[in-house]
Amino acid sequence: MKLKNFARLRVRCLVIDGGFIVAITIAMIHLTDLLIGQDLAEARRNGSVYYVALAAVILTYALNKDIVNGRSIGKTLTNFRIVTLRDGGKPGPWRCLVRNLPSLIVPLEAIMLLIGHRTPGDYLVNTQVDEAPENYELRSFSKNLFFGRLLVVTTTFVVVFLVLLMIYDAMHYAI
Repeated sequence: MKLKNFARLRVRCLVIDGGFIVAITIAMIHLTDLLIGQDLAEARRNGSVYYVALAAVILTYALNKDIVNGRSIGKTLTNFRIVTLRDGGKPGPWRCLVRNLPSLIVPLEAIMLLIGHRTPGDYLVNTQVDEAPENYELRSFSKNLFFGRLLVVTTTFVVVFLVLLMIYDAMHYAI
């Protein structure tokens, strides 16, 4: 595939994944409003940690979006996958998480995609995005694989939530 077409498709993946994160955000806001009867504006006025938890959920998805077989929703829809440069295999859950850390700086990732084939996260963990073969399918979830991914996602959420909570407390008590 030509580099120009590849870059366009990768940017399309980025837009699809970003759209999915926005959809999760909107759904979480409305779901929380329905369940607890507290919207985001009210939560800010009352000093609630609701929006800290919301941000933790969003960041947890953003960091773990490629955890299922090296494919995010955007990569699945555009038929891409992440592979390791060492052996062309599927990256593990921790490698996917570390790979997505620099992607939180969206403009940097978008610029890198327009310039070349790999993102800063790809360079960090020695991976690249490649076209998925025709017969590429999701491998079945074994108990070990499921619990390993669940552990990564849970650990990510707890760490992100605690860091955001410390930032929130520091800002709340500084005023």
